[in-house]
Amino acid sequence: MKKGKPVNILLVEDNEDHAELTLRALRSNNLINE
Repeated sequence: MKKGKPVNILLVEDNEDHAELTLRALRSNNLINE
């Protein structure tokens, strides 16, 4: 996969469990680094 310019993703979620699941999915697919 070609690496491009870094982007910021704003995650807005009213359910803490859903937010954690989303972050876990992003991390497992190498789409998050912080």
